[in-house]
Amino acid sequence: MLFPYGTERELERVPVATWALIAANCFVYGLQVLLGWQGMENPLALDPTQFHLWQPLTSMFAHASIVHITTNMVFLWVFGSHAEDVLGIGHYLVVYFVAGISAAFLHVCIQGLTVDHELVGMLGASGAIMGILALFVLRFPRVRVLIFYIYFIYVGTWLVQARWVALFYIGSDVILGIVQVVTGSVGGVAHWAHLGGFAAGAAVAYKLRLPEAAASDGVREEIGKLASSGAYELAAARAIEEAEKAPGEAAAQELAAVHCGATAKFANRVAEYWLRALRLHIAAQQYEGALRCYGKLVSVYGTAQVPPPVRIALAEAQVCLRNPGGAISILRTVLEEKTSASMRAEAAFRAGEIAAMHLQVRELARQYFSYVVRYCPDSRQALEAEDWLRRLGVS
Repeated sequence: MLFPYGTERELERVPVATWALIAANCFVYGLQVLLGWQGMENPLALDPTQFHLWQPLTSMFAHASIVHITTNMVFLWVFGSHAEDVLGIGHYLVVYFVAGISAAFLHVCIQGLTVDHELVGMLGASGAIMGILALFVLRFPRVRVLIFYIYFIYVGTWLVQARWVALFYIGSDVILGIVQVVTGSVGGVAHWAHLGGFAAGAAVAYKLRLPEAAASDGVREEIGKLASSGAYELAAARAIEEAEKAPGEAAAQELAAVHCGATAKFANRVAEYWLRALRLHIAAQQYEGALRCYGKLVSVYGTAQVPPPVRIALAEAQVCLRNPGGAISILRTVLEEKTSASMRAEAAFRAGEIAAMHLQVRELARQYFSYVVRYCPDSRQALEAEDWLRRLGVS
């Protein structure tokens, strides 16, 4: 017997949805015990001979025994908490229920096509949990899972990579599922339900590009090992290769910037990659990431490496993060440089708006609007600046 009971990966947030699902399953099982609902006589179970629309959903929360629910809930905790960590509550719950319903559907279909006697129903959360396992293994294939094993008289624990754990369970379900089909037997385990749940989870994982994220983790690990061994140029070259392969991923650009900065050979490309990452963060509205990249750039190269339109966009990021003072500081750098009149007009006008609406400092707002009117009279912002000055009581 092999039984997972933990992983080496540390959680980044409290798995609220996973705890809620465990509580709901335990509550339903307690209700079953109180009401005497046992086995397939349980009205919550999926019964193909007396099917009701709610059964695929309710059967996910019903269990046959204390051992059944205990093993399922441990599996849900081990893999579900980390899947929720990556996906967030919304996507995680969608996958859980889609996988559970898919499991029920495949179970009934396979029975209907292959079993020549009365159809047997199913109950339990294992189909949904196999969908969560698919998410976990496709996102964290190399994360090691803590396994408790019993082999005849031997008892102990292993650390096994998640991909091998998933392969063991999927392989077992495929083999035993085929045996069920060939022999026409039903057995006590819904192997095809497990496979249906896993397939649904895998489909969502690929849709969300989780395997690509897992591959990126492997590359980062490889680059980190090169840098740790002192092969800084090789690490930088590998990071540049990955950044060029994934021009739309901010993390890849940041990684290239960091490792280029550790070598003299690639030092001239550091600003390029920080700027790429900065732009990508802005496009994705990841404002904290954008400001982190801006800080890296400015600390080494000054503001000149950041084009004025990007700085103006960064000012908007500061406003979104409720830091209007920081926004005005960034806009001021545009005004202090010899840039086009249109850029200076846009920066000054936006600084005036922020001072008026967010800081509510009339005098500061007046200064910026006056700058637009005086130094950029032909700009499209000039008329609006004059209107603002009238509202602020300045003639």
